[in-house]
Amino acid sequence: TAQDNPQGSVSNLALNMTDAATLGLAGGGTPKTSRKILGSIDLSDTGSHMNEFFKLIMRQVADVYQAEDEFLCAFFGFGSGNPVSHHADQLNNTDDEEKTSTLSSRDVSLDGAHQDTSAAAAEYRLREKRTTLKTLFSPLCDTLVQLIKESYLRHPANIIYMSKELMNAKQACLEELAVSPNMYVEDVIDTLISTTQQLLDDYFRAMQESIGEARLTRPKKSGTLVFVSDFQRFAQEIKPLIESCHDSEVYFSRLRSLLQTIIAKLESIPDDEKTPKEVIKLENYNTLKDFLSWYKVPALSELRKQASDNYKSNLELYLSSYVGSPIIGLKMFLDEVQSRIDGGTKPEEIKFIHAFSTQELRKHLQATTPKEVEKGLKALYHRVAKHLSSDAAESMVAVVWGEMQRAFLENHKHHRALIHKCYGPAFDTAYSDRDIHDAFDRAVREP
Repeated sequence: TAQDNPQGSVSNLALNMTDAATLGLAGGGTPKTSRKILGSIDLSDTGSHMNEFFKLIMRQVADVYQAEDEFLCAFFGFGSGNPVSHHADQLNNTDDEEKTSTLSSRDVSLDGAHQDTSAAAAEYRLREKRTTLKTLFSPLCDTLVQLIKESYLRHPANIIYMSKELMNAKQACLEELAVSPNMYVEDVIDTLISTTQQLLDDYFRAMQESIGEARLTRPKKSGTLVFVSDFQRFAQEIKPLIESCHDSEVYFSRLRSLLQTIIAKLESIPDDEKTPKEVIKLENYNTLKDFLSWYKVPALSELRKQASDNYKSNLELYLSSYVGSPIIGLKMFLDEVQSRIDGGTKPEEIKFIHAFSTQELRKHLQATTPKEVEKGLKALYHRVAKHLSSDAAESMVAVVWGEMQRAFLENHKHHRALIHKCYGPAFDTAYSDRDIHDAFDRAVREP
């Protein structure tokens, strides 16, 4: 027992932990390379095993520390009183009352000095106990640090479990440990937490580097980039761990940095010959905003809003680039008219400019028939379907096509109002809102 051989009990526990690490109880397998760390994480492989293993270790360490603490207090008098002097006081109680009376009649200042001396003695005994405990547990702390590092090398994801268990052990110790909880926390747990925090930083830094070096290649059947899918899976798998940790902000702050790296990576996407960068961005921002809405973590709410705003802005960019293609001639003509008005030309004077005469307008209106509009919309739908993925629960093709219809109808409303304002009610488009609705529907049903 600890009381029989205190130094031996600590040494044996350290030896057992070293053996445990050697046998592979901390996860097993070969170290993962940092560049592949995000894509190779599979917490389910080691989670429950590592969690229980390290929880058991910290429980045993706390039990041994408390046993040693109690032994030092009882045997050496490192507690609140000295057992030898306390025994002498009991013997002195048998003396006559005259001696007691004489002692009690001393000057009050002597009593104060006695209290100061007692406080100094208690402080000295506390320092001696702490020094003794630190000496006893220093080898154990070194072994535990080595165990943490070895477990991290065997499987990097182990650091998430070890960090969580240490923070929970610290809180439990402060709430439940009967003897010297602050000493145990400061001399043992805080030392180990410092190690896990450094390795946790390394772990998340490796993931950020992996994202920074990732290729911007879209999977064949999905518009979501691989590093975005990996982040989504990783964050989902560690959510129960984070929620069971006393200090969840330790993880959420690192997830926040990881998410910021992803957003920066998405913003750096260059133009692509096959797919507009706005498409890649809006698909991946759509994935992120939907996932973070489900995640419901206040610490990430600001980034969820940023992902949502970026999704909307890239969607608008994409719509504005293609919405006018089915009526490109009429749209370019009316855009020039609007530009002249914005430049200061009065609407009623537009038709007197040769390039914008009523004859030129009539030519564009006659060329933009309902049949030509429908033909253009079918070509646009094929282009949108080619750009976007359709494997998600809610097809991005359907989402964007619905937004394209909304934008097209808004443009039509604006075009008609501009024509009436500049050329009078006698001029109008050859197609109605109903024609537009029907053409959008047929483009999907009749490819």
